[in-house]
Amino acid sequence: MSVAGHYNQNRNNFFGSVSAASIQSAIDEGRKSDRFNVLDAVDYPCEITTPTPGVADEVNGCGAEFSRRYNPSNTGNIRGSSRFTLAEGLVLTIDPTYQYVKANGGGDEELIEGFRDVDGVNYTGFISGKYYYGMDLNGDGDMLDEVAGNDPSQTRTNRFTIISSLNWEINDQHRARIAYTWDRANHRQTGQTSLALQNGEIADVFPINNPQYTSDGFALNKRDRQSYAILNQISGEYRGLFLDEDLSVTLGIRAPFFTRELHQNCWTTSASGFVDCLGNQDTTAYQEANPDHVGPTDRTYKYDKVLPSAGLVYSVNDDAQVFANYAMGLSVPGTDPLYDSFYLPDVDETRPDPETTDSFDLGFRYQTRNVQVQIAGWYTKYNNRLATSYDPILDETVYRNLGEVDKYGLDASVAFLPTPNTMLYVFGSINESEIKDDIEIEGGVLNTAGKRESGTPNLMFGARGQVSFGGFDFGAQVKYTGERFFNDTNEDPNLVNNGIVDAYTLVDLDLRYTIGQNPLGEGDMAIQVNITNLFDEFYVGGFGGDLSGTPFVQMGAPRAASVSLVLGY
Repeated sequence: MSVAGHYNQNRNNFFGSVSAASIQSAIDEGRKSDRFNVLDAVDYPCEITTPTPGVADEVNGCGAEFSRRYNPSNTGNIRGSSRFTLAEGLVLTIDPTYQYVKANGGGDEELIEGFRDVDGVNYTGFISGKYYYGMDLNGDGDMLDEVAGNDPSQTRTNRFTIISSLNWEINDQHRARIAYTWDRANHRQTGQTSLALQNGEIADVFPINNPQYTSDGFALNKRDRQSYAILNQISGEYRGLFLDEDLSVTLGIRAPFFTRELHQNCWTTSASGFVDCLGNQDTTAYQEANPDHVGPTDRTYKYDKVLPSAGLVYSVNDDAQVFANYAMGLSVPGTDPLYDSFYLPDVDETRPDPETTDSFDLGFRYQTRNVQVQIAGWYTKYNNRLATSYDPILDETVYRNLGEVDKYGLDASVAFLPTPNTMLYVFGSINESEIKDDIEIEGGVLNTAGKRESGTPNLMFGARGQVSFGGFDFGAQVKYTGERFFNDTNEDPNLVNNGIVDAYTLVDLDLRYTIGQNPLGEGDMAIQVNITNLFDEFYVGGFGGDLSGTPFVQMGAPRAASVSLVLGY
């Protein structure tokens, strides 16, 4: 039995996340210097607007730069591991885990001192995307102003998990295993606000610690919901050797049962998930003025499916193998699209569908002392393809249902050791996808039939070489990433390349020198130098794509070097 723990605090920001149009234009025009300039120039030091009594003050932009938006997190976990031999060949393992997360993301916002008039009734709260407090926020004696503040999307998670498995080694050729998994995650998602400091900075990266209240006595939130994500899963697996142990067969089955208990404390105002949050006020007048809005409510969604899998490995000889696999998969919608559905009646037709997959792969593997070769083809058929992308302004994962999608490709790699001190490695993959149908949206139909899914490169390949001499180990690697589409219509006339993301190539170097034995342990002591993106390539990094627009993307990291002291024990 063992117990391990971990705790970490991060104070990151959103530097590097920009609109696709900004970075692609800079790349196409060869403005490498804009690696940082495509982001708003950070105006620091600066001062927010000085309040003037009797004047309707407005914010001046101090602290509003996207790259100054914080993305902090406090995370911790406790992990247990245990193994019990119940009888010869019969082993039980039980692994419990607890995980804690406190995190947010977002940026500056204009906070309004006045009220929101709804049919003659004054309301405070988050209404139609604006923040109303009904009080003098900046101390100038009036309630006429817009005041600089912050409104990150806050999430707190307490998650408990138990993974248990009973393994039975029937004999040397046959094994069986049954497993049970229980997972319960308690997610509290809010959006408290705070006033900005005089220099535009946030007083506390976690406004939830000391939130700004309204004149009605409640902490204003731009979202307010409580969610419980629960999984109960039972699974089984059999492994056997046949044909003089040349054929290995694996048969599996799992049955996940997902439950989503959702509690919405705000008013849902559209099928896109927009909300108004009114706190503890009397909402009679608001409801009469907005009869189509759905008030605070609870819902429970359940998803389950029996998912089989199978795998075969046949040894042609001592060095060569042929393998094949099949697996059925299930992916449940995240909390954001589930909450969006609250605007619609709670019937089967309006409940977000889960994604299901049928995945196949077939390949060949050859391995000797000096050569390793592997090539495999794969094919996955998606139903209700739930593609995702991250919106750093909303601090939410945005889902889009692409319907039926076929994805397929080829992966290959070759590793060769010409001498005991040298290694050469080459790899590559081809990735193809096809959206089967046009997608209906509000107000029309998107031309997506036959198009590629966005965000995924069509081609990737690379190589690495490594050599050892004396106490030195030197390595170099290169990787090419092919073109990608910004969106699923595979075009965007607003971008220079009509929605195509340029391919890019990265080169990295590493050098390690073994000094000698670690004086504090039994292993070696070494100095290691790493240089990444050696030629300072300016490129679009990762992004999840978009249905028809241009998503936020991550700028690729510039050239960087690091030196490490490595101690072995």
